[in-house]
Amino acid sequence: MKRLALALLAIALSQPAAAFEQRGLYVGITGTMTPGEVTNGFEDKESLSGGMFGGQIGYRFSAASFLIGIEADYLWGGAEARSANSRIGIDQMGSLRAMLGMPVGPFLPYLSAGGVIAQASLEDSSLLSDPLQDNVHLGLTAGAGLEVALTTSIALRGEYQYIKLGPMDYSTQSGPTSLEYDVHAIKIGANMSF
Repeated sequence: MKRLALALLAIALSQPAAAFEQRGLYVGITGTMTPGEVTNGFEDKESLSGGMFGGQIGYRFSAASFLIGIEADYLWGGAEARSANSRIGIDQMGSLRAMLGMPVGPFLPYLSAGGVIAQASLEDSSLLSDPLQDNVHLGLTAGAGLEVALTTSIALRGEYQYIKLGPMDYSTQSGPTSLEYDVHAIKIGANMSF
């Protein structure tokens, strides 16, 4: 991920400066590191690690000096915590977010916030009756990012998102427990506008 970030930055810096003109419809790809924590009903916490990959689609329009938009994204992969007998993790995640940015030359710093839906799972080999359980968690997200225009239709992006997924119930060896997630998604990607 670090090498990819440095390569994208080198490409961005080698391009001639141009005004950020990406309005309208866009699509893109994203890779993310997703550290965080999963908390059970007893307030015990385990660290999450891993990465996810996916894409986004959005639409932006001008309002005075700002760009306002809406974006949907979808990621799959694994942000997980493992022990000898169990795995807890997020397998898929999507969000719908409002975005507000202010173009400055070829740069677009922006803020975003919205709702998240995620599929998470718990695998516990000590449970003979139900070793694999899946649940859908709902939550909220907020973050900030920066896009750099390479051309009038292609831009590179770096972004941070905080994601809070609400609690859902699971069975464990010690009995039922509620699991909830706090995720810090660090994203690098690219968009193409039409």
